[in-house]
Amino acid sequence: DKQQQQQQQLQQQQQEEEEEQAEEEDELDGSFASMEEYVRKMGGKRAITRVLIANNGIAAVKAIRSMRRWSYQVFGDDNVVEFVAMASPEDLKVNAEYIHMADTF
Repeated sequence: DKQQQQQQQLQQQQQEEEEEQAEEEDELDGSFASMEEYVRKMGGKRAITRVLIANNGIAAVKAIRSMRRWSYQVFGDDNVVEFVAMASPEDLKVNAEYIHMADTF
C-alpha cells in the first residue's frame, strides 16, 4: 500500500515535469529574433554565436546537427550559431562530413 502510494506520487511528479518541459518548449519555439534576446530572457549576460568544433567524426556531426536543430526550434533559423571546425590534412583529404557541415574551417 505504501509502495503503491510512492509509485503514484512518482508518476504524478514525472507527469508534472513533462508538462512543465512541454510548456517551456512551447514558449521557446521560434519566438526569439536573436541570440542576444534569448540570452537576456534567460537571464544571461553574453551570447555565444560561434562554436569551435575541435573533434572529428560522428561526434562532431552529432554536435552540429543537435545545435542547428535547437537553433531552428528557438529562432526559426538554423544559422544563428556559426560553427568553426578544426580539420586535419587527413580529414580534408577524405572530405569529412563535419567539415561540410561547419561554416568555416
